[in-house]
Amino acid sequence: MRRWFKDSWKRLFQRKTIFRNMVTLSLFVAVIPVIAVGFGSYLFSASVVQSEVNQSNVRILNNMSSSIDSTLDRIQNNAIQMLLGTFFSTNLAELKSTNYTGFYSGISRELSALQNGNKEVSDVAIYVPDEGYLISPIYGGRRITEDKEREALLKELASDNQIRWVTGPIPYLPGYNLNGVTLISKVPLLAKNPTGLLFIRID
Repeated sequence: MRRWFKDSWKRLFQRKTIFRNMVTLSLFVAVIPVIAVGFGSYLFSASVVQSEVNQSNVRILNNMSSSIDSTLDRIQNNAIQMLLGTFFSTNLAELKSTNYTGFYSGISRELSALQNGNKEVSDVAIYVPDEGYLISPIYGGRRITEDKEREALLKELASDNQIRWVTGPIPYLPGYNLNGVTLISKVPLLAKNPTGLLFIRID
């Protein structure tokens, strides 16, 4: 009897083990494809979303770049039109000697009109080297007294560049120590002996 019970328990245990193994195998076979499909779907969805985000970012950056370029072109064209206009086409040196007040009031008027027509401009100024004045409709007239600043401005005035854009701060120009872009132009354009320098600042 003892041997019979022992053999019966052994057979029952073997059956349970086989059943347990079959259940485990069935679950394994059923779950693994689901996990694989879910993981694959996640990777595919993530790839699609990432691709859409990248394309969207590229479109946004292209639009921003195009907008910035068109803004800078517009401001430069407006500055050139101003410099080729009636006031700056006159003999500014003679006007300054014969009508000192009219010279500076005319500069202030032209700069104010340019700034009012271009809302992106944070400051516009003209440097007159004879007296070291920096004329701006926002800050008024400021005299540049530091030798290093005046030497840097005279060096800029003597350069071959008629008009150019500068990025970042301009250390020799008061108030232009912030990041941004600045248009620098001779006044008047293409003159052998320029009367001054035009600065248009965009923060």
